Amino acid sequence: MKIFGIKLLYLLLLLLSGGLYSQTIDFTDPNFKYFLTLIDESECSIYSDYGYAKNSLGECITIDANNDNEIDMIEAAAVWELSFPHVFMGWSGMDSFDGLEAFVNIRVITIEFDFSFIDLSVLPNLEEVYLRTDELVSLDCSTLTNLEHLKCDCENLASLTINNLQNLKVLDIENSYNSPIPLNLSGLISLEEINCSYTSLSQLDCTNLTNLKKIDSGFCTGLTSVNTSGLQNLEEVYLPGCTSLTVFNCEDNNNIKHIDLSGCSALTSPYDFTYIETLETLNISNSNIVSVNISNITGLKELYFDNTIFTQINLDGLSSLEKLSCKQSLLQSLDVSEAVSLIDLNCYRAESLNTLTLGNLSNLISLDCTLCPITTLDVSGLLSLESLIMYGTFVESLDLTALENIEIFNAVNSPNISSIALGTHPELHTFEVESCGLLQEIDCSGLENVTVLNFSNCVSLTTIILNDLPNLTELTCGGAEGTPLLTSLQIGQMPLLLKVWFRHCESLEYLDLSGCPSLNRLHLQYCTGLSYINLKNGSVGYVYFNMYNNMNHPYICIDEDEEFYIFEDISPNDAYVSTYCPDGGGNYNTISGILTFDNGDNNCEEFTYLSDFIKIGVTESTNSGATFTNPSGEYKFYVGAGSYNILPEFENDWFTATPTSATINFSSENGLSQIQDFCITANGSHPDAEINIISLEPAQPGMDASYKITYSNKGNTILSGSVSINYENDVMDLVSANPLQDNNNNGTIEWNFTDLLPFEKRSINVVFNVNGPMENPAVNINDVLTYTVSVDLDPDTDETPQDNEFIYNEVVVGSFDPNEIICMEGEIVSVENIGDYLHYNINFENIGNAQAVNVNVIELIDLSLFDITTLELIDASHEVVIRIEGNMVEYKFENINLGPQERGNVAYKIKTLNTLEAGDSVVQKANIFFDYNWPIMTNEAVTMFDVLAGIDDFEMDSFIKVYPNPAEDFVNIASVDNISSIEVYDSNGRLLQIALVNDTNTVLELSTKIQGIYYLKIITDRGTKFEKIIKK
Repeated sequence: MKIFGIKLLYLLLLLLSGGLYSQTIDFTDPNFKYFLTLIDESECSIYSDYGYAKNSLGECITIDANNDNEIDMIEAAAVWELSFPHVFMGWSGMDSFDGLEAFVNIRVITIEFDFSFIDLSVLPNLEEVYLRTDELVSLDCSTLTNLEHLKCDCENLASLTINNLQNLKVLDIENSYNSPIPLNLSGLISLEEINCSYTSLSQLDCTNLTNLKKIDSGFCTGLTSVNTSGLQNLEEVYLPGCTSLTVFNCEDNNNIKHIDLSGCSALTSPYDFTYIETLETLNISNSNIVSVNISNITGLKELYFDNTIFTQINLDGLSSLEKLSCKQSLLQSLDVSEAVSLIDLNCYRAESLNTLTLGNLSNLISLDCTLCPITTLDVSGLLSLESLIMYGTFVESLDLTALENIEIFNAVNSPNISSIALGTHPELHTFEVESCGLLQEIDCSGLENVTVLNFSNCVSLTTIILNDLPNLTELTCGGAEGTPLLTSLQIGQMPLLLKVWFRHCESLEYLDLSGCPSLNRLHLQYCTGLSYINLKNGSVGYVYFNMYNNMNHPYICIDEDEEFYIFEDISPNDAYVSTYCPDGGGNYNTISGILTFDNGDNNCEEFTYLSDFIKIGVTESTNSGATFTNPSGEYKFYVGAGSYNILPEFENDWFTATPTSATINFSSENGLSQIQDFCITANGSHPDAEINIISLEPAQPGMDASYKITYSNKGNTILSGSVSINYENDVMDLVSANPLQDNNNNGTIEWNFTDLLPFEKRSINVVFNVNGPMENPAVNINDVLTYTVSVDLDPDTDETPQDNEFIYNEVVVGSFDPNEIICMEGEIVSVENIGDYLHYNINFENIGNAQAVNVNVIELIDLSLFDITTLELIDASHEVVIRIEGNMVEYKFENINLGPQERGNVAYKIKTLNTLEAGDSVVQKANIFFDYNWPIMTNEAVTMFDVLAGIDDFEMDSFIKVYPNPAEDFVNIASVDNISSIEVYDSNGRLLQIALVNDTNTVLELSTKIQGIYYLKIITDRGTKFEKIIKK
């Protein structure tokens, strides 16, 4: 539907100013008129079916403004631009353009359908003409004196008259002039651009075209000469593919910026372009020019000489050169070190290029030297390089550490390369090194954006480091030859890794995939040496597992509840599967150091000694952990890449460390190490000793019981004094003490000590023989033996006397599990002790029939009950490495060779949270791993906080006996002194019963009470005793 949008006022002005009257135009061809009436202002696009028209204001208009299906003179005069598109095939039915002369104001005309003749002389005001037809053979534009732009896409055009068009600026006859007759360009004094590409011209004479700036005559295969004499304004010459061109001379065109002679195979002479100081782009690719001189053209930006025959070129002084291409050239050496602005260098298949000198090209972004026989390549100065392609070169070693911006690297089929040094390359996403037969090791830990890695057929590769590649999805070490020498493969955190494929990795023993939670395909073919696989990645689910022809039956560590999925693809006879992952292999970074105590205020240079069991904390981002120094004052952390803060953590404020803390940075997991020592000095003068007792073999009737007394100097002064233990000497006898006691009198053994240094710990081992049931007094199962250990200072006064004494109430047992955990405070603790230390000891015994080389003890601390930051080591039977990470505490006894039935232990203290309440219980348990065996789980050490526990019993244990315990209906109570009353409380501290006794022996009835724990408050003439009983 037509839209009537013509502006009547505008037409009226045309009528008045031009004297026009509304006369209908007579068109010879009715089709032409019909199509003109279809042009509508609503479809103003080159893609319109019927074309479009515009007025002098550049606005789209409807030619048949009054919609009478006629075109009158006023309507025609309103048209300044007229376009006939090629998309509407109906235009081809026209026979004549008669009537076009009425469009007297047309400045621009576009005709894109087939026509054989048009007379443009009837449109004398034309400024731009665009013609596209295969039928037009002749075109005369000589009368169009206002013409500025002429474009003809007329394949069969054989005659073109354009001479003396003094206003013509652009002539474009690409793919149009099909005549060997030279084109007459005389008189085109304003011409600035000429494009006669893909024409049949044999000569191009541009003399006297003094304003000409651009010549484009590419792929004119018959063109033999181009005359550009005297064209001082000429800036661009494009003659690519002119295979017959024998002479190109531009010696008097001193302002040229761009020259393209590519494909001009008939050009054979030497060429010197140094006189063109304005030259910016030169392309002589695929020509037979024997030599070229371009030195010191300081403005040259782009240079192309692909597939040329000269063997050398001087690039000195090309300080502005940004792009250079010498693909498939015969160059033997290339020095681009002075081309400091170079961005892109392409030497693809320059198979004679033996030497490539790059220098410090800090702007170079892309370098391609594929199949160049170079043996060395120094890229250390290419700080901006993003793409390096060196496929099939003979480079022997390569250092990429300086290339922080590299994105693409390809060294496939480089047979001589033996090492590639990598650094941190956060942008690198494509890294290809397949079939590099001499490559021995590779560290890819800095390639955080790489997605696919393939080391297939790298037959000499022994070590691959892949720590923490967050975007890697596929890892392959396969191929027909595989990587048979690969012994070390370090895989860190790879959350997106889906597929691992190893083939013929016969030397690989250890594979750690614990950081790969997305893994769903694992192919291990002909990996006959593989003995350990860590699949404990926190993700339980099906993983396709192919272990074809692996004969070593590897140990596979998995997540809990993952056995079902693992055994879908492999038989239990093909591998040993466990949920524990012992350390093995892996290339980590190491932070180590020594803590030294300065006893002379001289920066640890004199009068110093080493300090053990001091906690060292480490934090990285939101993660934290800790370790302890060994007896030599040494500590170690094994860490990955990252920034780590290290600081000594003291139990009190009586020490100062220098430095206070230290920050250690590792850019990758590459077996790096850094040493950080600390010097510790006293902060004031604070004497402070601590004492503990540890049960090594519990008391049994008639058997020996073994204990270790540990005492330490927590203060910052040197201490002297004595240590003692008080025991029930009427029911047990001292068997041995190491070291020997200084005094043993009436159930109290005493040792004197001197010169106990700050942080120093000493221990005493004591063995007692416990009376049996037939001795007098008898000791029976469930009896309680009380030990009190204490430390006294001389002459100092201890600043924290509360830890100078420790009371251990031990329940006599009939048998015991040698792998156990004990809370030394017992099962019931007073609520007053909430937030204080609880003391734990873990005993372990090798119950196997062979030595256990390594023993690992693992605890998971419940952070809702305990403050893990307060954990302090008290004692260990062997040298131990302690690792605290999150809520996990690992005690690693390495290379202790624990024989069958030999025992060990580790003791520590830890504070409970002060938010606990009466009636709350805390639980500790541990898993003990002996080498690669299934773990042994200890008992649970349960301790409850109770309102009645811990009340002073006036040392009544030796005067009152309660039995049996546990009991069913009755419990007997016997006392040396008269019992006045007995009070019964439940586990919540509520009073249930009061029994008046007035005797030394009584029986308390329990038959009416439910099963559970009860507390008896026994009041005698001597004092009061609290006793816990269990009702069965």
